[in-house]
Amino acid sequence: MAFPYKFESNFEVGSDSEWTATVGTQVSVESYKELARQRNWGVPYQGAFALQAVFGVDTDSYVRTTGLTITSGDVDDTRFMLYIGKDVEATVTTEVAIFQHLPAIAAVGLRIEAGGDIKFGIRSTSAALTTSPITLERGVYYTIELETDSTNTNTCTARIDELGIVVTTANASATASTTEGWLGVIGIGAGSLANVSGTVTLDKIAHDTNRIYGDAHRFASRQVLTKSGHAFVGPGRITDLTLVSGLGTDCVLDIYDTDSATIVPDTFVMRLTNNVSGESVMYNGQQPIVLHKGAYVVISGTDPRAVVSATAPAYSNEAALRSFAR
Repeated sequence: MAFPYKFESNFEVGSDSEWTATVGTQVSVESYKELARQRNWGVPYQGAFALQAVFGVDTDSYVRTTGLTITSGDVDDTRFMLYIGKDVEATVTTEVAIFQHLPAIAAVGLRIEAGGDIKFGIRSTSAALTTSPITLERGVYYTIELETDSTNTNTCTARIDELGIVVTTANASATASTTEGWLGVIGIGAGSLANVSGTVTLDKIAHDTNRIYGDAHRFASRQVLTKSGHAFVGPGRITDLTLVSGLGTDCVLDIYDTDSATIVPDTFVMRLTNNVSGESVMYNGQQPIVLHKGAYVVISGTDPRAVVSATAPAYSNEAALRSFAR
C-alpha cells in the first residue's frame, strides 16, 4: 500500500462533492440518522455518512469520477465496503454491477437470485458475472477488493476478504487504460433493475497501485484517518491525537464538535499544525478533548494523516450506533 491513495472517498462531507457527478436518481449520500430509520438499511461503515443505492427502478444509478483511473500496463486495486440490505430480493434472477471501470476492463457485482441467494462475482466488458458459489448474507458489511490488470487477456481478480472469496476473469478489453470509476447499481445484460427491491450501502472506497486491504476492527478505539471524516458520532472523548504530516510544512488538523460535517466557528474545538516536513505533532493537553455531538476531524495540506484514540459509547458497535441515531 502506498500513501496517499490515487483516489479516496468516504462521503464524510455529507455530499457527492468528492465525485465528478451523480448519474441517475437511485443513489444518494445519507447520514447515519437517516439510514438508521429503517432496520433493513445499512448505516455507514465508519463515520457519519455513506452512499445508499435503492433498487426498484430500471435505471443505472451511480457516482462517477474521472479521478479513479488506471494507466496502460498498470495493475491497480480498488477497495470499498458493501452492505447488502436485509430487504434485498429479486422476482427474477438479476445481475448488477456495484463498481466498474470505464472502459469496463473489470467490474464487481452481485447475482441476486429469485430463489433468495446472493452471489458475488466479477466480469470484463459486457460478459455475465463469473460468480463464487458461496452465498452472501444480508445485513452485514463486506470488504470488496478488485485488482484490475489493464493489459488485454491478463487476469483481473475480485475478493471478499471476510469470506476468503477469490474470483477471476480475463481482461477482454482492447483498451489498455481507464478514464473513470463508477460506484452504485448498474444493470448487467438484459436483466431489469426493476425486478430487484431493497438497498445496498457503500462506503470507504480507495484506489491505489497495490492491495489496500480492509480494517482489523470496524469500531476501533484507535483510528488512522487518511482523509477528513468523523472519528465518531455522539458524545465522546479524544484521549490521544497526532497529526502525521507529509512532505510539506502546510499540514493542519482541526477538530469540530459535530456529527454533520458542520464547519462553523461555534463547532470549532482545536487545531494542530506542523512546522517541519514529515513531522508528527502530538496533542499535549492534560485532559481529554470532550465532544458532545461528534468528532469531525478535518485534515489538509501535503498528504497528512490523523491518528485518533477515542472513547464514544454510541460508537462502540453497530447496535449502539443505531440506537443512538434513533
